[in-house]
Amino acid sequence: MLTFLLLSLWTSCCAANDLTIMVLLPVTGDWPVGQSIAGAVPVAINDIVKRKDLLNGHSLNFVWNDTHCDPGTGLGEVVSLYLQLGAQLNAIIGGGCNQVCEVVGLLAAHWNVPMISWGCQSSQLGHKTEYPTFARTVGPLDKSAPIILSVLLHFNWRRVVILASSDTGWQLASEEIKVVLRCEMDEMLSWFL
Repeated sequence: MLTFLLLSLWTSCCAANDLTIMVLLPVTGDWPVGQSIAGAVPVAINDIVKRKDLLNGHSLNFVWNDTHCDPGTGLGEVVSLYLQLGAQLNAIIGGGCNQVCEVVGLLAAHWNVPMISWGCQSSQLGHKTEYPTFARTVGPLDKSAPIILSVLLHFNWRRVVILASSDTGWQLASEEIKVVLRCEMDEMLSWFL
C-alpha cells in the first residue's frame, strides 16, 4: 500500500527532499483498533527507506494522530497539521472509521492530497466527483452481497445467518445481503435470519 502511494507521490510532486505522510488512527474512542496496528507504520516506513529504488534521494517522514474515531477530532487533527505543513503534506493514510474518512476525504480532495484508507468502507467514498484523491484497500460494505452470494452458490450452501453490529454501515450491508439473497436464492434457502 505504501509503495503504491509513494510511487504516486513521486510522479505528482516533490521538488523538496522530504515526503511527509499523515497517518490517522483511531487509538481511543468507540473503535480503538489503532492500538493494535500503530506499530505497523514505522515498520512499513523503515522497509521503504531501506529500498534505494523507491525514494531516490528523498526522505520519508510520518506524523500520526489519534482521531478517536470521531469526525470532529479527525478533522481538527488534519487541519492543524495542514496549517503547520501546508503543501509539505504529501499524503494521508487512514481514517479507519467511515465518519472520519468522509470529512477528511473532502478536505484531501480540496487540497489535492492523496488519501488512502485501510478500513473505511462507506459507499459514499466511492463517489469520485466528491472524493477524487481517495483510494482504499477494502471495498464498500454495500458491495459485499454479490461476493457472499457467489460463495454460497459455489459451495451449494442453503442456510444463512447474518450477524451484524448496530453500526449503520453494517446494518446497511446486512440489509443489502438480505435483499440480494432473497432475490437470487429465495426458493433455495431453507431459512434466513
